[in-house]
Amino acid sequence: MPEVEPVPEVRPKKRTRSRPPRHRTKPKRPFEVAAPVVEPAIEIQPAVAAEPKRRKGNPAGYDPAEHPSIQAMTTLRGFAPLGMLFVLMDLLGGSAEGLIRVNRLAEALSIGKPAMLAQLDNLESAGLIRTVSSSQHGRHIELLVPNFTVSKKIPDLESISVDKPLLPLGVVPKGMPSTFSAEKFGDLQRYLINHGIRVTHLPDESGLDPKLSEIADFLGRYLAWIRPFYTRLKATLNEGQEIEFSLIGYQGRDVTHTLNFCKILREAGFLATFTYRRAPYCKVVTRLNRTPAAINFLSGGWLEHYIRDRVISILTTHPATRDVPFAFMKNPRILLPGDEDFEFDFLLMVGEKVFWIEAKTGEYLEFLNKYERVSRMLGLTRNNNLLVLVDAPNPDDRVVSRYDLSFCHVDEFAEVFRLALVRELGRRRR
Repeated sequence: MPEVEPVPEVRPKKRTRSRPPRHRTKPKRPFEVAAPVVEPAIEIQPAVAAEPKRRKGNPAGYDPAEHPSIQAMTTLRGFAPLGMLFVLMDLLGGSAEGLIRVNRLAEALSIGKPAMLAQLDNLESAGLIRTVSSSQHGRHIELLVPNFTVSKKIPDLESISVDKPLLPLGVVPKGMPSTFSAEKFGDLQRYLINHGIRVTHLPDESGLDPKLSEIADFLGRYLAWIRPFYTRLKATLNEGQEIEFSLIGYQGRDVTHTLNFCKILREAGFLATFTYRRAPYCKVVTRLNRTPAAINFLSGGWLEHYIRDRVISILTTHPATRDVPFAFMKNPRILLPGDEDFEFDFLLMVGEKVFWIEAKTGEYLEFLNKYERVSRMLGLTRNNNLLVLVDAPNPDDRVVSRYDLSFCHVDEFAEVFRLALVRELGRRRR
């Protein structure tokens, strides 16, 4: 048989993993340094501050050069409520109230309007300021703390001319605002003459000590806290004896205001001696200096002085009255028809409206019949007369409804008078 050749064994090929193709790299070139690119010189112009946009009819903004507080506060990164209070005192220039233009002030302080409104709300919540009203002219703010900044100078009354005044104008205190009208002063006197009333004497207050305004303002604002001490001091006006007043059990604010009140009285020369004995005694030892000025002022004159200052502040800052001419008489002695002696505490003419304000720090019930008779004699109504009291009756008291007189507590005076003033002037325009 023929031989058969063996068939070769076929083995399966091994699978190999495919490799990605290798990228050919370009041949390396020698290192080259790029030539520097020379850019054209650019001339830098000095930055010019953009002028703030001003709305038509809006007054100019607050200039930091004129108000150091703004310049100081803008250098700080954040504001605190007391910092804003410092700014408000500076802008009001020593006054107790005035208009604040919120948008302009926020722009001057370089803060947002919401942040500024939040600061004002914090001050109001803390009892340091009060927002009286808001209008297109701005926000009317009243400071509830003394404003110790220097007030701006205002024209003296001597610069106002008048033809043949019925009484010499030298008896009116100096430093009256420009809206105090000598012509209106004469109109007020003629108003009295037309109602059968003659002015016989008007006190000269041109040389009053500025400390009196500070004492009156302090009593008007903080009487609720210092009243126990004030009542005790008032009881010694005639004797002038040394008193010891214990402050044990009083709150911190009562103690602070009482001690501050004593310091103000001592600086004005009203106290002959003053000592505060600390814990464990915690009492004030003092004696009143029995001068006519101290006795008359502390017995009730301070309230008349406080009323005068508050009225002037309201008339010169409120949007409805700051351009309205006015005049007033403080403590004029008069003769009523039938030659009956009388004395007004405060008589005011604003525009064509007359207001009569009486002040009582003690008993007042025995005077109400005469007050109502004189009010009718002047042709006034409840809207134009106001009796300011330290102990005012409750609104539902029979005294309030029995007499055609308006009553208010000293704490409420500014707000009550402001509302009555705006209401009466609004009636005249209608």
